[in-house]
Amino acid sequence: MVAKNYPISRPLNGNGKLKFFPLFRLPYILGCFICSVSAGNISGKVYYNGSQEGQITVVATKSFTENAVLELDGSKDFVIVPTIKDLSGSEITVQYWFRGSSFQSAVRNQQNGWIVAGWNNKHILSNDGGVSGVDAGEDTTDGSWHHHVFTWKQGSINGFASYLDGKLVEARDSTNTPLPATDSALYFGANQGVAEFTNGELDEIAVWSRALSASEIASTWYSKLEGNESDLIGYWDFDDFTADDRSINQHHGTLQGDAWVVEAEIPGLGVSYFTQTKETGDYLFENLPDGIYQLSAFLDSNGNDAPDVMEPKGVFNSNPFDLKGEFLNGDVLLIEAPQIIAQPSGDRLSSGEHTEFLIIVSGSEPLSYQWFKNDTPLSDSVSISGTETSRLRLSNSSKADSGTYKCIVKNQAGEVVSEPAALRVIENGLNISGNISYQGVLKGPIVVSASQTPKNNQALSLDGDGDYATSPLFDTSGDEISIQCWFKGEKAQSLVRHQKNTKDYIVVGWYGLHALSFDGELNGPSAGGLNLVDGNWHQLTMSWKRNSPGGFTTFLDGLLIEKRDSSDVAVPFMDVDVFFGAWNGKSEFAKGYIDEIAIWDRALTPAEVILNWDQSLRGNEVGLLGFWDFNGGLGRDLSSNGNNVELYGDAHIVEDKNDILDSAVFTTTLEKPGDFIIRNILPGKTFGISAFIDLNGNLEQDSDEPSGTYSGNPFAVNSDTVDIDIDLGGNLESPIIQITTSELGITLSWDSSSNLRLYGRESIIGGRWSLVDGVAGSSITLPTDLKMRFFQLRE
Repeated sequence: MVAKNYPISRPLNGNGKLKFFPLFRLPYILGCFICSVSAGNISGKVYYNGSQEGQITVVATKSFTENAVLELDGSKDFVIVPTIKDLSGSEITVQYWFRGSSFQSAVRNQQNGWIVAGWNNKHILSNDGGVSGVDAGEDTTDGSWHHHVFTWKQGSINGFASYLDGKLVEARDSTNTPLPATDSALYFGANQGVAEFTNGELDEIAVWSRALSASEIASTWYSKLEGNESDLIGYWDFDDFTADDRSINQHHGTLQGDAWVVEAEIPGLGVSYFTQTKETGDYLFENLPDGIYQLSAFLDSNGNDAPDVMEPKGVFNSNPFDLKGEFLNGDVLLIEAPQIIAQPSGDRLSSGEHTEFLIIVSGSEPLSYQWFKNDTPLSDSVSISGTETSRLRLSNSSKADSGTYKCIVKNQAGEVVSEPAALRVIENGLNISGNISYQGVLKGPIVVSASQTPKNNQALSLDGDGDYATSPLFDTSGDEISIQCWFKGEKAQSLVRHQKNTKDYIVVGWYGLHALSFDGELNGPSAGGLNLVDGNWHQLTMSWKRNSPGGFTTFLDGLLIEKRDSSDVAVPFMDVDVFFGAWNGKSEFAKGYIDEIAIWDRALTPAEVILNWDQSLRGNEVGLLGFWDFNGGLGRDLSSNGNNVELYGDAHIVEDKNDILDSAVFTTTLEKPGDFIIRNILPGKTFGISAFIDLNGNLEQDSDEPSGTYSGNPFAVNSDTVDIDIDLGGNLESPIIQITTSELGITLSWDSSSNLRLYGRESIIGGRWSLVDGVAGSSITLPTDLKMRFFQLRE
């Protein structure tokens, strides 16, 4: 394929540089410079052996060598843009290049609320998640240049998104609250010029009044802007060694402190040329200006003119290269990023049993696999094998194997992470067994389920306006602590808070985080983000152990949310009450329901959390400082310490059903009526057994499916329980044989879903019934001259 590089003259722009105009739909530039520069050719082949179809685009990007960047040393250096004081509205995009050790406050607009690109490796908005924000991506401070983008669109699916080097890092649904009017200048590299300074280099900063699409970002992240793009609020490229705005809005900035502008090349940032074909094979760029280039290609299977995540793509292995007249053999292999076809599923075992996790993935070989348990990479051992394959096997399991397992699959085009699969290994688990009977013709599997009947649950109700509760649990000090609680509501603030002053505090629930004054202060790990306030019950766990690898962990609904090494500072002694739902009764009030609060003097292990998160405590567990379940309309501490709760304001205890707590469902499937056994159940007081015939295969009981329950429900399970019998009823219907005649003979046919077989004998009175040969599925054709014979359908 050959690029027809039509000579297109481009005028000079205001700063003396050649100005480029995009051609057709693609944002790449087709053509050559008409000026006194040397021209050369680039040729090679594109290879691809996959199954996707579409137009192939080859991109040659010439690095922009005359580039300047903003340099900040992390000590009171920054840029202020005084004329931008209002970024409020329903959409925004912020993008920039960064290289250095800290991009804190890279782009910041804050006073009455905040819009911050770069805060503890996140991008954050006060109107959407507070400081929980969205992840900015890994390896952002590895010493290389990286391109950051975050986009936000009010009340949209995946409306809050972040990208690193053109690839999506995180996306979640956005709130329906508009961006704040901060009434403060825009800053590059500082929080209002007084704190949280950037340490490194910034370039190509752009702010838009709309949310750029994923395809726009994927296809333009490495290209310089013109400054006249639609909806561009401001664009600062520093190429004239000032902080002047290159957009038409002229929001010029000024350098402060020791901030200065220096020359620096960003590999890959520059001008792009393209050529297209419908087939793999040869390609050619003609009359390109000499310079440093990078080659890439992609197959556009969805026709949007952009390289999307699941489309085949590749780069030239010897990027970058110097074009001086002629460059041959610029070959590119297109490869497909891995995509999960089947996720691993969880399991529940007794000690000593075996299990395996299987993941099925598509994508270009070679694929590499790495299995993790609770975010820790696994290695093969005596009891674990396949840690770097698609199938992870665990043998002779023990309680220590309980946890969440996931797999990361990589190839040259990218990586994918599986959903976590939970494994529970029960020591001394109990069994329930019995018999299922059914008198009809079985037309589907029988599903038998055991579950605990939800109790009449009560919880602490807070309206967010001066309501809270306290417990005289004065001392939580030591080298370890864990706090758990359930929450349902609108504002998960100060759910459990032990705070003596502004220097010493433990807060479970603070703007989507957990905060410890002795470990990270207000930069604690995530508590679960917006999932916490979706109107459903959720269980939170924070576990901390002093000076330990991975010693600070958080969980939501039994799944590990975040883990990091802990500090070497003890939990301080705070001789004040623990508050539920407020900061010492003065502010930051929770709004919703809090239940099943537990405080421990030890760090719960991931296995303990995963195994027990959906089960009520008894109050006698080892290390329990306090436990409050609010049942019976009381705030009684069910531990042995007697730190009962006092209610304040309009706080009260109400009945509120929690369908998750103590309601785990255990199932088994039978192919035909008969004996069943459900294994590995923990003791409980209110178990119920039910069964149904799954006619449509959806594993859910529908109204038209035969069903039944055990007459002794509910019953206690304190040991192995037997003789749990259920009759699903059903009338024994006589199967019907249909008889038709034709030139071929006499055809006998019957219901194909009945699983019945055809038997025959020559006399209706006596003789032996035998299986009829020649049956095809559920019919057989017999010759018309067949002597008298009798037939019967039987199981």
